[in-house]
Amino acid sequence: MIQDEDLLSDFNSTDPFSKEFEVNLADKLKKQVKNNYSIFLKPGQIAKSIWHLRSGYIAEVSQDTDGRQTLMDIYCPGAFVTDLPSFFHKQPVAYKYMAIGRVEVHELKQIDYLELEPAVERAKLESVLMSNAIKLNDDKSEMFLLAPRERIISFFNNYDVPGLADKYCASFLRISIENYIKLKISLLKSGEIDLCAGKSKYSSQPHYMQVVLEIKTYINENYGNPEFENLTILGTKFNTTKKTLTEYFKKVLGTTAYKYLTDLRMAKARDLLVNERKMVKEVYKEVGFKTEDYFSRRFNEYHGYPAKEAATKNPG
Repeated sequence: MIQDEDLLSDFNSTDPFSKEFEVNLADKLKKQVKNNYSIFLKPGQIAKSIWHLRSGYIAEVSQDTDGRQTLMDIYCPGAFVTDLPSFFHKQPVAYKYMAIGRVEVHELKQIDYLELEPAVERAKLESVLMSNAIKLNDDKSEMFLLAPRERIISFFNNYDVPGLADKYCASFLRISIENYIKLKISLLKSGEIDLCAGKSKYSSQPHYMQVVLEIKTYINENYGNPEFENLTILGTKFNTTKKTLTEYFKKVLGTTAYKYLTDLRMAKARDLLVNERKMVKEVYKEVGFKTEDYFSRRFNEYHGYPAKEAATKNPG
């Protein structure tokens, strides 16, 4: 049995749970450890567990049809995490829940939850979970009312997530990645925020964010250059190695430079084929591929249909 005297101390209930219920709940929790970016829930699933988060963070992420990800919520240690409408009412999960950093949780499976006694306190737990979810949303809404600079300061004061990619932080704060990085660099230099020096090898190197911003801008302007297939050339241009470039990009944008380039090329190719009605033999050169055959194969792998069928697959 897990000994945890503070198991329910995170809930601000004016009607405390009985000791019997706390003991029964603790008895059914099973410890789990998840690595960075491990998935707890995927869209379309039915949530069959609740996780009491002990260390690390869990991110709630949405993804649109173009693959763009937006961080909707961050759960901190002490939270009970699941998709509540799915767990209690069997609605399909809308978002992806994933680990940020090394995460330790105590898992409560639905089959065990339904056996918790007394039943009246089980119902009270559901009510408290729902109420806390509403309170967290209200707290976030207050933060979103702040100007972008103050919003970032508030974020760093409330969330200790140095391992979270900047693209997720920016999306959570509803700020463009470019503006977020510029403001973050300024705040680091002024000392208004701290990346927890000593915990991250990037803490004393705010310049790496500016490097990624410059490389991202350069790729956006020159994605049609087929030589970008060789990242060593790109790294040399910005006075860094291929390995360091990859580390920087992964840290800031949560992806590699090569995947960012591929995503951009495929999005541009689809736009040219669908919206401008260009021919495949024209498009492959514009988006930086050396041969039409190679472009066609990569397009099919990426989008799931041949490039020549793009217009019919995406009418209107």
